[in-house]
Amino acid sequence: MLGRGVAFRGLKIFLILSWVVIASFGLLARSHIVPRAEVSLPQLRLVFPSARSFSDELKNPSRRDAYAKDSSVLGSIVSNTDLAPNIRGYNGDMSLLVGVSHDGTITGVLVLEHNETPSYVRNLTQWVNTFRGRHVTDSLEMGRDLDAMTGATVSSRAIIDMVRISSRTVAGRVYNIDIPEERKARLFPREVAKAALAVLLFSIAILGTIRRKDSYRWVTLGLALVLVGFVYNFQLSILNLSAILSLKPSISLSFWLLFGLSVVTVPMFGRVYCNWICPFGAVQEITHRILPRKGKAPPAHRKTEILKLVILWETTLAAILTSNLMYADYEPFMTLFARKGPILLWFFLGVILFFSMFRYRFWCRYFCALGGFYYLLSRFKLAKKYHKGGFDDSEGDID
Repeated sequence: MLGRGVAFRGLKIFLILSWVVIASFGLLARSHIVPRAEVSLPQLRLVFPSARSFSDELKNPSRRDAYAKDSSVLGSIVSNTDLAPNIRGYNGDMSLLVGVSHDGTITGVLVLEHNETPSYVRNLTQWVNTFRGRHVTDSLEMGRDLDAMTGATVSSRAIIDMVRISSRTVAGRVYNIDIPEERKARLFPREVAKAALAVLLFSIAILGTIRRKDSYRWVTLGLALVLVGFVYNFQLSILNLSAILSLKPSISLSFWLLFGLSVVTVPMFGRVYCNWICPFGAVQEITHRILPRKGKAPPAHRKTEILKLVILWETTLAAILTSNLMYADYEPFMTLFARKGPILLWFFLGVILFFSMFRYRFWCRYFCALGGFYYLLSRFKLAKKYHKGGFDDSEGDID
């Protein structure tokens, strides 16, 4: 038994150290491992359908001009990575092509790469078509003349900003079109509400942890299930962590508050987000109450929980090394809270909830890579009295 315990701890140490080494190498060498993809001719034609040929890369600003059959200039195609590089989607960088005619009309928008959760942006291709035919002098603001994709407000706003800035830059500097002055960035009511909700939930959770009031926990779980899960759809995900580790973080205030508070509270109060706020955790707890008491977990299950550390190791490294966050997109709760997704993910969600009836927080115990990350942070305990018993570490720890 002692030998098995030593081997188990050795495996955990190996996972952590190898992750640090490989991730560091990946961040340093990623530009050589994953070179920037070349834009193809079919992609250029999708963005500027009336063009017959295109120039090589031009400068001031960076662009490719589109030509008619008689070689006259019809307009230009630009990329947000050149003209609006600091704007990011909810899960990090996005890459777009934007076509602009010589009279300032947007001829098309094509999303080349993104790291957004597929369940939330399933209609992305159809949605970006709404830009076609608009003029660069239009307001091009969400809520004014453009609607957001359902459940993807931050991503929608990011794409709109990328298109507006990129198209106006080339229209003003190349075709001398009078461009309206850019409005100052402002916080939208929905974003303010989400940020305030994050602070409120953690305040109640910390108070409940200190007072050891289980009733407080059901308040936070209930609010989180309804608001964080179904209304605002901003539950934390391994995709978010992978974006940060890949140096492609979100710029959303609500995300940083939710994620930041989830991290800083772990050493002092334990896994507050996991146990008090996570909406998918709340779903599993409700599901677990469907059947009568199931008895104690088998002894082997605690060793099996290392699986979530292995998943953490695999998903984050794959995202860092390939610069593709889709390797971290396996979580079923996005399908549940967005109420959309492929049949396979709905089936996966059903399997998880079925087994949650028999094992308390089945997903959290074995498959939640983000939970594995919080577990590692929870090893640095600054206030042990909040880590003993209570509601934090009594279920699903890895020893």
